[in-house]
Parts: sequence; structure tokens; C-alpha cells
Amino acid sequence: MKRIKVKNVRIITAALSAMLLMSVMTAFAQPFGNRGFGRPGAGVCAMIPDITEDQEAKINNLRTSHLKEMSTLRNQLAEHRAHLRTVSTADNNDMKEVNSTIDKITLVKNQLMKKSAAHRQAVRDLLTEEQRVYFDARPMNMGRRSMRGKSYGFERGYEGRHYRGAGVGYWRSGE
Repeated sequence: MKRIKVKNVRIITAALSAMLLMSVMTAFAQPFGNRGFGRPGAGVCAMIPDITEDQEAKINNLRTSHLKEMSTLRNQLAEHRAHLRTVSTADNNDMKEVNSTIDKITLVKNQLMKKSAAHRQAVRDLLTEEQRVYFDARPMNMGRRSMRGKSYGFERGYEGRHYRGAGVGYWRSGE
């Protein structure tokens, strides 16, 4: 019986290790089941018990009109932010223009928050008392993701002396 050379054994071991590592990485890349509370794509309605087809249709109609309004406002907000970057990085920046753009940004953010609150209240008005309890227990930003795929807010929480929110760290003031 011939002996296998040590060099060949090392190559075979390295190849098997690489294949094992790739299969483990592929397994972890797969989503773990249905991330929603009920049927896929149901959104808010999936977590509310005893919701009727009529309620669900009305909520979906409200959501569609709300998303149209919000996308218009978000586009305006993006335009104002881009304009703010432009005027604040100019060689001879005009502080009146910078302040006026900041005022426009806060006005649009104000409108976004008010429309979100009105939409949430309109959905609540369609629900029964028991359904409202489940709806109110739902975090307002549930399901929304940032561009990096992380949840909004402080997903990592308090770490030592500084917070990490949405992938960006900053020092707490006052310490």
C-alpha cells in the first residue's frame, strides 16, 4: 500500500476546510423563516387579531395614499438637504441662505411627522378596542430599515461611554 504524500494531504485538507466554510457561510446567509407576524407581505395587518377583510382593505387604501404623500415630502427633504450641502460647502457661503434652507428642512420634517401621526390615528380609528391594544404595542418604526439594512435607532444600545446609532458612533455630551 502506497503512502500518501504529506503535501497532498495538506491540499486535500485545505480544500475540504474551504468547502465546509463556504457551506456554513451559505447557511447563515439564508433568512430564518418568516420575519413577519403572520402571512408574508401582510405588514401591519398580520399582527392584529381578528381583523376583517373590510378593515384590511381600508388600511391598505390609507397606506397607499399615505405613502404617496410621504414620498413627495421625502423627495423634497432630500432636495433641501442636497441644497444645504451645496450652500454650506461653497467658498463664500451665505449664512442667510444656509439658515433659510435649514428652516425649509425643519418645515418638511414637521409635515412628515404630522402626516405620520395623522395616518397612525386614522388606522387606529378603524380598529376595535382590542385590536388597538395590539396596534399600539407595535413599535412605530417596525419593519423599516435604513439603507444599510439595519433598524433605525440605537440598534447596538449603550456601549461604554458612547452610543452607536444607525452604524454611526458619537460621544455623549456632558461627560
